Amino acid sequence: MRGSLETRADEYRNTVLQRDPLIYNLFLDGYDLDISLRPGSEPARYKALLMRRVKEPILHLADRHKVLCIFLIIPSPIDAADWEIAVDPKAYPEYNRSRLTDVLEAIATDDHVAHVNLFKPLYEDGGEDLHYHTDDHRNPREQQLATNLMARYIAAQRLDGSSAMRTDLAIRKFGALDVRG
Repeated sequence: MRGSLETRADEYRNTVLQRDPLIYNLFLDGYDLDISLRPGSEPARYKALLMRRVKEPILHLADRHKVLCIFLIIPSPIDAADWEIAVDPKAYPEYNRSRLTDVLEAIATDDHVAHVNLFKPLYEDGGEDLHYHTDDHRNPREQQLATNLMARYIAAQRLDGSSAMRTDLAIRKFGALDVRG
């Protein structure tokens, strides 16, 4: 964890403070430990602001083309399940499992952006068997759960333009199956 935190701090120093234009690792898409473990740090605050700014052109483009835009907030498997990789709360007392998704949800809520946060449903489901254990990629069961939740959200919000879209119709329309039985 300490090594990964230092990597995140180096990225921040290189990119933000020193304005270094070089990319040092194109393939590493690591867990944002700085936000989860040190939420008040300068790198964590910068990333939260960056996420707020990243969504602006996306929403502008969707609005310009009259396309519905709903943000799907997907948690890290490290947070959504109990894995062999875990954060030691004694070493990192500021750690909060849902912080990464909480930050994104707060941004979406503050800016009145439609969104579905998968943290709570995945965590409550146990999350353990919703990911491949060779890496952190989602397996078909998690993808199906996300599809079902998005379809239910769309149906509940009547975001499809109909006056009364039923949940079962939304699920059929989006190709979802009920994975909970």
